[in-house]
Amino acid sequence: MITHLRQSFTQTALGSILWVFLLSTIVYQGLDIPFHYVWNLISIGVISGIIFGIIYPYLWGMQLLRHKRILS
Repeated sequence: MITHLRQSFTQTALGSILWVFLLSTIVYQGLDIPFHYVWNLISIGVISGIIFGIIYPYLWGMQLLRHKRILS
């Protein structure tokens, strides 16, 4: 399960970073982007990776296991 959560975090964080970076380049065309803005993009990706890559799948799996035990 740890391997699955690590892989899920990596995929979600990288996908979020790329998605936010793509949207920011479309919206802010022709502007110089300061270096601390890049760290903000990376932190948004890491936070969404933690929430949607680790916490959400873990809680979803725990809820399904509890639901299966109730039905059994």
